[in-house]
Amino acid sequence: MDFTNLAQSHEEICQSNLTELLKLVSPVLWAQNLADESQELKTGFLKYFVDGDFIVWENIVPEFSGTKEQKLSHIFCTQAERSGSLISNKMQILPSYFFNFLEGIIHDADLEGDGKDSSTELSVFSMPKRLDADVYNLGFIQIHSRDKEINFSLPAVILPDDHYDFLIRNDKADLLENIGKLASLVNHDYLHHFTSDLLVKTIARNLERHSHFIKENWYNDFQGEGNGPKGYESWALLSHAKTFQMRIQQDTTFGKTFFSLIDRIFDDIESFSALVEEKQSYSKEQNYFSNLAIFLLMRVLPTDHPKILESAARQNDMLRDTDYSTFELAKNAWKGEAKNMPTLLKRFFSASHMNISTKIPPDDEQSFRLEYIRRIAPEISYVVTEQAHYTEKPPHQIPNFIDRIERKNAAMVKSLESDLIMDGYFQSPFNKPH
Repeated sequence: MDFTNLAQSHEEICQSNLTELLKLVSPVLWAQNLADESQELKTGFLKYFVDGDFIVWENIVPEFSGTKEQKLSHIFCTQAERSGSLISNKMQILPSYFFNFLEGIIHDADLEGDGKDSSTELSVFSMPKRLDADVYNLGFIQIHSRDKEINFSLPAVILPDDHYDFLIRNDKADLLENIGKLASLVNHDYLHHFTSDLLVKTIARNLERHSHFIKENWYNDFQGEGNGPKGYESWALLSHAKTFQMRIQQDTTFGKTFFSLIDRIFDDIESFSALVEEKQSYSKEQNYFSNLAIFLLMRVLPTDHPKILESAARQNDMLRDTDYSTFELAKNAWKGEAKNMPTLLKRFFSASHMNISTKIPPDDEQSFRLEYIRRIAPEISYVVTEQAHYTEKPPHQIPNFIDRIERKNAAMVKSLESDLIMDGYFQSPFNKPH
């Protein structure tokens, strides 16, 4: 999708991108996107999928020979064929006006009855988080083909229009592209694709298939955990964070490429100060986009990781003499989610009946800034950091996330394989050859 044409009105841009969206459920394009995504995952994160050696991979889908990542890629494609849903792992960077445009189409269709007989439907889902005056919003767009019985779900970072327009107006499309790359690399939606039978219909409108092992068995010990540290969403978050860290450790080329991407993002953000015509607003944009980049990093790296600390130091230096300095942030009462971090964390952990300290003291400017950013979604950075530093030594009040994630990942593969066998997509190991 493309929102960068300044010669077009927002309405024209929305209509042209809607046309492109609807094409995604054409069978040929859907199959091509599935092949591309499974290939990218096979050569990337699926190689480092953490299963704790709880799986003997030659026994998984034995009629399909291959490595762990080849078998997982095969299961990824087969689950798409079985469910009719492809959940992309490639994050789109969208202006809010386009997301609002899609919501308006859906609302008008519901009110007027339009589109009920249409071959294509849309649904959207988002969870905006507010930090003072700014909104940080991740969501989904789903395109559903009634006659082809296939769905395409696109995850998205939805930027406020003023921030998006700032980049387009100042020829910073490269920064948009790089933020999209960062958001895709830290994204765990490929795990939601594997377990799409569990998702709400606005994200994955799966075909009705047998799903006893994933839905009734594997999901069972997530029941009652809600969004807590032992919940389904935390499993996906922590599983990808551990896989991501394994890839950085074992694939040095990937690690260098990833950290170079972060450097380029901050180079671009720092360059805003050279925009003579934007003197009144460039620090506001530096604050927003550096917050966003660090927030995305917190989805896969602990808050004391050297790259996060370096990024926070760069942010602090560029904002030191602006309205977004730590001095200014500390002077005013924090608004929105920012003021509620202890309450949010206590509520998050109360689901698992844990009593922990939620005090994260800002010892210096850098720590203060990281505490501020993590308030966008405090539970994310907290559990990712705890997982990275888990030890068996007492007193450790947080569960052994690593062991739990490895066991849940292994159980997911075996459960999904069983459901695919029950639906006739794989051979049963109990069938005797004739």
